[in-house]
Parts: sequence; C-alpha cells; structure tokens
Amino acid sequence: MDTADLTSYFCRQDTYGPEGSFVFVDPAFTVSAHKIEDVSPSIRLLTDRCKTQKLIACGFVSYEAAPAFYDRMQVNNSDTNLPLIWFTAYRDIAAIDAPKYCKLDNKFRWRSEFNKKQYIDAVDHIHKRLDAGDTYQVNLTQRIKSKFTGDTQQLYQNMSLTQRGRYSTFIDTPEFSVLCASPESFFTISSGRITSIPMKGTAKRGMFLTDDLHMAKSLRNDEKEISENLMIVDLIRNDLGQLCKFGSIKGTKLFDIERYPNLWQMTSSI
Repeated sequence: MDTADLTSYFCRQDTYGPEGSFVFVDPAFTVSAHKIEDVSPSIRLLTDRCKTQKLIACGFVSYEAAPAFYDRMQVNNSDTNLPLIWFTAYRDIAAIDAPKYCKLDNKFRWRSEFNKKQYIDAVDHIHKRLDAGDTYQVNLTQRIKSKFTGDTQQLYQNMSLTQRGRYSTFIDTPEFSVLCASPESFFTISSGRITSIPMKGTAKRGMFLTDDLHMAKSLRNDEKEISENLMIVDLIRNDLGQLCKFGSIKGTKLFDIERYPNLWQMTSSI
C-alpha cells in the first residue's frame, strides 16, 4: 500500500449517461493483491477505510480472482503482471471536458492467441460438455494482442468516442494501464437494491434508416437471440439468488433493444 505517489483513475461515461466525464482526484491510498489469499483481506481493508473516511474506491477485480470469492471456481493462470485486484481510494471527483479524437501514429497489428485447431477442439469439447449435461451455456472467447507505442490516454479517448460505451474507463499507473470502452453495466447497488443489465443478442446496424429499423425489429423478434438473452437472465437470477431475499428477484425490462454506433444490442434488467 503506497500513499505517496498515486496516479489518478480517469472515467468517462457516455453522453447518454447522467454523470458525463470526470476524473478522480486527491488519492488517499491504494490496495492490491497478487495472491488469492490476499484478495479478501485487501477488499475488507479497502471497504472499512472508505466507510470510516468517506472515500471513493475505484479500480478493478481480475477474472483470476474468482476463487477468492467462491473456492469452487476454476481459472487459468494469468500470463500478465496485472494484480488480482487493484483499487485506489480518492477523496473527491472533478468534472472534465469530454474526450476528443486524437491522431495516433501507431498501427495495430492484432494477433490471436487462438489458432484454428484450438478453436475447433474447444468447440468439440463444449459440445461434449453440453451433451453430458455438465453445462447449458458457454462463452467461448479469445485474446488478441498488439504492440502499442504512444500516449495511452489519447488512445483511450479515441476508443471511448468510437465505441460510445457508457462505462468507459482509463486507469493509468507506473506499472500498467487499463483502457475500457464497455457499454455493459455488470451490476449497480443503491439503497440495498442490486441491478444487473446483461447484454446478449446482437445485430448490425443498417446503412439506411429503413434497413436500420428492420435490423432492430428482426433482433427483437429473433427466437435464437431471445433464447440467448433469456439464458443469461436465468444465470444472473441464479447468482443473485445466493445474495438476495427469496422472492425479491425480478426481471423488470426484458429484451430491450439499445442502439450503438455499429450495432443493435439486446439487454434485460434484473
């Protein structure tokens, strides 16, 4: 925990959001953990100090930290130097101007860590697990890498403006940078009420207005996309059932269609 030289945590919300663009200022302390056994104690320390000192905590929890919260979770070892959790507590936030496009000289050459054979083998494995009844939904993803040289904040500004995600975020430290342009709210908690708005179901935008509206209507009525969305709703309901009062979990807005620059997205609210 280092309180002497802390960097700011910068967050921009989309223009559709109420907060606009802001930066967290006046850091008080940072907590981080690289070992599973240190995750929970670090979070308790962070929570206690933020409550007593009325601070705002900002940071991230890595996927690889999952066993700290549920020991039956299985994760792969991370090949990065990112900590399992990293949070800085701040005393205040300050409004800033919205990001602007920047000219970047860097040209990305993305490389997948997933070759064709690995992909086919993974799909075959998933089919076997589905047939065996071990699971009913699998999110098969891949990592892609590229080198970057330049100003990471300028890169973040371009990302956030291009993607228009409501939860765009930039974390910059001497050891690492995290750039996020997410449109999805994993969960929010307010006054004892937790809300999750998962996204499942996607369609591309049309070139012309009539085509665009047709794409949105097709997504709204697509049985496959609706089924996929319903599966994630059931998954979230099941997870929340371990935390919430019996009978209190409700789907308030099912199968909404949200518009983004390059796609239509189906969401539901639980």
